[in-house]
Formats: sequence, C-alpha cells, structure tokens
Amino acid sequence: MATVIHEIERAIFQFDLADGIKCLSAYVIQGGVNEANDLLDFLTSSPTDPVRIPEERSELFGYVTLDLLSQRMGSAYCKICQKSYQANQLKPITIGHGKTPFSVKLKKKGGIRNLFSRKGKMPGMFGGKGYACPEGHELIARVTWRT
Repeated sequence: MATVIHEIERAIFQFDLADGIKCLSAYVIQGGVNEANDLLDFLTSSPTDPVRIPEERSELFGYVTLDLLSQRMGSAYCKICQKSYQANQLKPITIGHGKTPFSVKLKKKGGIRNLFSRKGKMPGMFGGKGYACPEGHELIARVTWRT
C-alpha cells in the first residue's frame, strides 16, 4: 500500500496515499484551492513509495494532516518521545480562540457605560486546532480561521 510521509519540526506523520489524495481532491472541488491542485498533481505523479512531502509544500499539507488525523487516519511519530502513535491515540488541542469562530466566548464588561459609548472596531481574533501526543507534546497546530 502506497504511503505519504509529512515531516515537520516536531513530528513525522504517515498516511495512506489514497486517503491523502481523497482529502486533497475535496480541497480542489469544494474550496477551489489552486495550491491543492498542484499538490494533488505532485502526489499522483510521484514515482516513489513512500511519497515525501517537500518542505515548500508542507504548509498546505499541514491542513490535510489535520483533516486526516481528525478522521482517525494515519500515524504520528513524536520526535520528543521518540515513539509512534496511531491517530486515535493523539489528543486534540485548540489554539487561539478555539476551533471555530462560533466557539468564541466574549466577555461583557462595562455595564451601562457600554450602552452609550462609541462602537469600536473588534480586535482581530484567530483560532485553530492541532494534535499532541499522549505525553502532551504538541505535534502539529494550524490557524484555521481569522477575523
């Protein structure tokens, strides 16, 4: 079975090549992401097994990695623990203000003074998700939304 390997600073991820192609195809069809089309061409035309994601394409494949891990596909090697883990053993983590903009909890303060004050511009917020190994070492995290 053909595999794809995505190595980043803290971890090495391994997935079934067919799963990676399927995920990237969804990016191309649903999102119209041009870079995804280029990466899809790279994966389907690569003669080597396993296919290693080059550093210049690693940022986009990081989002594919998050999607595949959320579907419990693949495995990860933690470079800190020096252990391999299946996707279902990894702990999901959030960054910034949460996984989605709808999960943001805004705190109201100021009481009656806020009723009569000028409306200010909301500060920019961001959030995202990632995964950590069972020992708690962050393996991958990406910003998935921004306001």
